[in-house]
Amino acid sequence: MGEDFTEQATDGLTTTVVVLGSLATLAADYDCIFIRTTLPATSIKFVVSKANGSAAGAAIKYWNGAWTDVSGFTDGTSVAGATLAQDGSMSWTAPTDEIPHYMFNECGFWLQVYLSSGALDAETEVSSIYYNTTWQALQNIWDGVSIDVTEAQVYDQSTGAYNTYGSVNIDVGLMQTDDRINFASATNICGFYVDVGSTPNTTASTTISDVKYWNGAALASVTGLVDGTAGLSHSGWVTFNRPTEGQPRQFQNTGYYAHWFEISVDKAISAGVKLGIQVMPFFDIAEYGTKGLYNCAWKDRALYVWDRYPVDICVSAKSRPLTLNGADFCFLERPGDGRLNRIVCMKKFYNDLMVWQEELGTNGGCLTIYEGYSPDTFGKFVVSTRFGTFNAKSAIVVEGVRLGENKVEDRPICIAFFLSHLGVCMSDGRSVVVISQDIANFFDPTKDECIRNGYEHKMWLAYDSTYHVLRIGLVSGALATDCNIFPVYDLTDKCWYFDVLAQPFACVTDIQAGSGDVTVLQMAGGINDGQIYQTNYGNNDVATPIDAFIMQELDGSGALLDLREIIVRTKAAQGNLVITPYVNGVAQPSKTIP
Repeated sequence: MGEDFTEQATDGLTTTVVVLGSLATLAADYDCIFIRTTLPATSIKFVVSKANGSAAGAAIKYWNGAWTDVSGFTDGTSVAGATLAQDGSMSWTAPTDEIPHYMFNECGFWLQVYLSSGALDAETEVSSIYYNTTWQALQNIWDGVSIDVTEAQVYDQSTGAYNTYGSVNIDVGLMQTDDRINFASATNICGFYVDVGSTPNTTASTTISDVKYWNGAALASVTGLVDGTAGLSHSGWVTFNRPTEGQPRQFQNTGYYAHWFEISVDKAISAGVKLGIQVMPFFDIAEYGTKGLYNCAWKDRALYVWDRYPVDICVSAKSRPLTLNGADFCFLERPGDGRLNRIVCMKKFYNDLMVWQEELGTNGGCLTIYEGYSPDTFGKFVVSTRFGTFNAKSAIVVEGVRLGENKVEDRPICIAFFLSHLGVCMSDGRSVVVISQDIANFFDPTKDECIRNGYEHKMWLAYDSTYHVLRIGLVSGALATDCNIFPVYDLTDKCWYFDVLAQPFACVTDIQAGSGDVTVLQMAGGINDGQIYQTNYGNNDVATPIDAFIMQELDGSGALLDLREIIVRTKAAQGNLVITPYVNGVAQPSKTIP
């Protein structure tokens, strides 16, 4: 028994609340709160509208095949031993073995928040719940839509024969304990749903006693078996721990390979029982690759390119960046003219997607545009089979460019700019034009200052919105190993200039300002010095430092900490160090150290 408070927890309103009144312990009363997140969380923040004043201790479990207590748990909502007594976060150390779990018709990363002691006040309420996460490896999360089995074969031990069925109307009536139900799944699974329809098994106390899978050498029993059908007496899920050693096989002369599973029961099944079986798959992200080459967001979907298939674009389900399976997931048709040059850059272009392939050999690269709104409507248009680009930071799309071609109506449009071995190029989505004639010597292989072959991954092109210019970094000359020439292209007067940098940049990017009248700042990564610079900030960017911050949290598990000494090591003569202590989130007097 329970209630779904998803809407109240996520609508951002203080007038709608999650009611947690009189919540008791998990051990004695089975009370708890289940929270699903899209990514594995490292903390949960509660906005408390009616505080709990009773003694109660909170704890959290995560799913790794079983409910497991998190480590390093800290309850920032607790006051004097009463959890949820104030706004705050429950945080923990990020586990390394957390996996998705299927509950309440949703698949995701589920947390179980519960009381290890005490009980909440009768009117404890929470108006909003948030979660925080950290950088982590991608996973492929099942979309939650159960899949019909490929086929089923029921073994009759008395006759030694197999009877073959589809995914429904599988006749297991009068099945004996020596008989077996075998079914095939296209992917490995961690559970299956059994629909008994209107003819459930009526043999009392029956259970599904064993489920086996093929591990490549023999049939092996799954672990953690839970029979949610109570021996096929009603419809339900049968779940177990992931059989990661499972291997596909041919079974009984079938003409295809699949993951086969074998079901055993401990009592004879009553007459007339007919089943439908659907499976709960799980996936290994390494099937796509072990390293990401490029990713972006498009159409409310995440797009990925991996090292194993560097010419394939994997499109996640809508609003589910880690769901790379199901009917709403797809691969885009391979870009370009079919050549296998890897994809190095993808950018949103108007409502479409522009994709560059790496330039290789005499044929160069390809530039492709994808259109559409869903996997059923996605299609491609090849803009060029000659022009590609260098890397993920050598192309940019700029809106509001006036080309000056039509003197009557010079309307601003969207243009893609990118680096090529043939020069700096631009495309309006229909054709490609080289715009670097005034600096063509840097792309002329007969010139000493030509960009250096083999160092394309170092070069970059970016848009500086402050001055409405393109900023470019080139590795020029036979001995250069980093960007040493920095052309600037003015998008208003269509002229080329050169920037002289006291500290050369490896890349630049725009970020949102935290305060002030300037909403967008441009930051740059210095070459070989480990520094980040703010550009467009005075005439001498190198001499102007950027304040750096570090937050360190100390927890005494409820005990008062008396911090008497702190040792800090910094680079000498680089300004002041300001230390500001916080107690329960409240700033205390700071100390400045020269």
